[in-house]
Amino acid sequence: MRILLVLNIFFSYLCFGDLPSKKSYKYEGMLGEQSITVYFPENHKIEDKAPCLVFFHGGGWSGGSPNQFRSIAQYFAKRGAVCVTPTYSKNPKAKVKNLPKGESRKRVCVIDGKSVMRWVVENAAVIGIDKDKIAAGGASAGGHISVLSFLDKEYNNPNDSKVDFDVKAFLLYCPAFSSSSTKPYDVSVYKNLPKKLPPMLFIVGEKDSWKKGSDSLVKAVTEQGTEVRHLMGPGEKHMFYGSKDWGSLSLLASDQFLIEKGILTGTPTAKSSNDNKLVLIK
Repeated sequence: MRILLVLNIFFSYLCFGDLPSKKSYKYEGMLGEQSITVYFPENHKIEDKAPCLVFFHGGGWSGGSPNQFRSIAQYFAKRGAVCVTPTYSKNPKAKVKNLPKGESRKRVCVIDGKSVMRWVVENAAVIGIDKDKIAAGGASAGGHISVLSFLDKEYNNPNDSKVDFDVKAFLLYCPAFSSSSTKPYDVSVYKNLPKKLPPMLFIVGEKDSWKKGSDSLVKAVTEQGTEVRHLMGPGEKHMFYGSKDWGSLSLLASDQFLIEKGILTGTPTAKSSNDNKLVLIK
């Protein structure tokens, strides 16, 4: 059934040409059916092989909505990227108390994150992307999910294919990482840390309660040779990156980073409307 659906979508675009500016798809998550909203560049065609950006929303691994990244996805679609904004499984609070020993509430989120990345690669010809130009990222818990989806080799949806996926860069907005490398959580970044990761952009608030975790991870991955750009909003708290005063700066920094990494081309269209500046920590 899944193969037939993909083929039907594929041939419909062969017949009718340009893709729509936005389209919704479905995938099977660990706790039921989930949605994927894809934003397309203007006049995008499946043969274009555009770069692809995958954004996971935040919400404490228990809430939130992909609409969190709607404006960012629309911006980058105008810059020529196909942008993917999925939902993912979340354990109800009542169920969290009864999870098996050693299983955190975050695990199903990460497993679904991996399913999303596999879906992107499997449907590359359907949505018209270059599998060699995929960047992933997210805000808060979504930042954690994006990185762990790439790192984790242990947990998988048994109904998923075995297709491999790669990521060329990470865009991490106020990401929620633990500051401790001593606790072996099932989906801890430190448990799965390799020698080197793809280039990473961190945008964090100076007074964000999660900043300590970002600082610790930046130190760890830098020591292993990962290229990192660590930007800070002075005096700002968690999730400031998308606010009226900082949204354009966050977009501009992200755009410039993606251009430098060869994922996007051209000139950023985001412009700052105030005197705020993101401070380079590293």
